Amino acid sequence: MKLAAVQYRPPHGRPDRARRELARRVRAAIDAGARLVVLPEMATTGYVWPDAAALRPHAEPARGPTFEALRAEARTGGGAWVVCGFAEQADDGA
Repeated sequence: MKLAAVQYRPPHGRPDRARRELARRVRAAIDAGARLVVLPEMATTGYVWPDAAALRPHAEPARGPTFEALRAEARTGGGAWVVCGFAEQADDGA
């Protein structure tokens, strides 16, 4: 199995922009033959935040826009696997 580990510095607090770039990088890795693509932790928001309250507006549901964007790339790549850490909303929306 070919694995790709993507190094990437996400734009802080810009998840839409980050998703587009991550999808592009996932597609490139799959096109190069990767069957498993691993992205950084907090890949859509950046890692360092002063507190949870500052990050909360950028959190998203588990099956939200990041999941959908990366799932679409994985599917078009013949069923590759993508691992991505992101700020996930709790079930109660917090």
